[in-house]
Amino acid sequence: TLVATLQLTRAEVEWWVSHAGAAPKEVPLREREALDRSLFDPATVQALLRYACLLRRLVLREAPVVASSAGTRLSVARLHVLEELLSQLPREKAALPPRAELLLSELPVHLAAAAAPDAQLQGLRLNVLRLVYELSAAPCAALLRRAEALRQLLPELHRLSLLSSAIDQPQRLVDEACDLSPLFASEAKFMQAVYAGALSARPSDCVALLELACAGGVRRPLVDECLGRLSGRFSELLSQTLAALSSRRSGSLGSVAPPGAEASMQAALPKLCALAAALDQSPPLELAADGAATAAARLLPREWMGERLEEHLQQAVRGMLLLPEGKISSPVVVAGQIADLSAALALASHHAGIDLRAALDITMGREFGALSEGGALRDGGEGDGGEGGGGEGGG
Repeated sequence: TLVATLQLTRAEVEWWVSHAGAAPKEVPLREREALDRSLFDPATVQALLRYACLLRRLVLREAPVVASSAGTRLSVARLHVLEELLSQLPREKAALPPRAELLLSELPVHLAAAAAPDAQLQGLRLNVLRLVYELSAAPCAALLRRAEALRQLLPELHRLSLLSSAIDQPQRLVDEACDLSPLFASEAKFMQAVYAGALSARPSDCVALLELACAGGVRRPLVDECLGRLSGRFSELLSQTLAALSSRRSGSLGSVAPPGAEASMQAALPKLCALAAALDQSPPLELAADGAATAAARLLPREWMGERLEEHLQQAVRGMLLLPEGKISSPVVVAGQIADLSAALALASHHAGIDLRAALDITMGREFGALSEGGALRDGGEGDGGEGGGGEGGG
């Protein structure tokens, strides 16, 4: 059922790639506008790919359980169905070519052995392929038209092949079911419609899109472009959350908060938390080689998020400490801004398995240490700035 769902998702995405924006100009405008827009909405494709990625992770994570269940079904339920079908074909079996009759007689033996640990069922799939070829040949055409049980045997053979692949080749089975090459080959539709829509409305879906793209072995430049856009979106959401927290703090101190600050907070924070959680929970991404220039590599999204976070924090803390004129900011102002930044990271940390504020501690130690060693904070400013910044940042 899971594999059939993934295959159906792939078919829907391929249909969208083929038909989105492909309405002929000869079709009247009124008829084109009357079409169901949800059929061509990139958000629909985005949701399909999100669930496909979740199902793919589920199958691969629970591969031993899936293999055990498939082995039981093959050796018990499907074996019973096969024996029932064969029992209805005494005359037809005698009329089959000798090779097809021999293959049919060997199938129950293969199915009975499917429940054994570490079963290798390449022989079963090879025999199924040979049997389908024999039944599709001209001598068996009349038998197929005449015997209902023989026609029912063909879809049953397909089920046997799928179940056997779930036992000893789950990775290959899932990769074939999630092969979205037509989507990734159309970079304009993927980047400008699906990925851009995910960046804006649901950035956490970009992690699922990247996972499917890497599993499909797409070109390395496309993956790098996706990662670059996702990095910018991560920094943007963090900046929006920080600005909203600063506005809220200014309002609590008696200042007038800018209009829309609370709405900005409600829009940015859930997306930031969902993106942090998606990056934290994502499995490693296998990046394909790009010719001789770039070798294959493995990307850990959790570490990638930490690196992007440190880069953003380094720029943010330097912007807090150093004014555009080259002057040092007031320690009180810096302490408040660092407190807002710490609060934003604390909110996102609740949804990720790592403490994002640890990166802030490292950045603060590096930046404050550089200022202290350089003697930029003197005449009492060093003690005030270090105490205020350290106390608020620790909070």
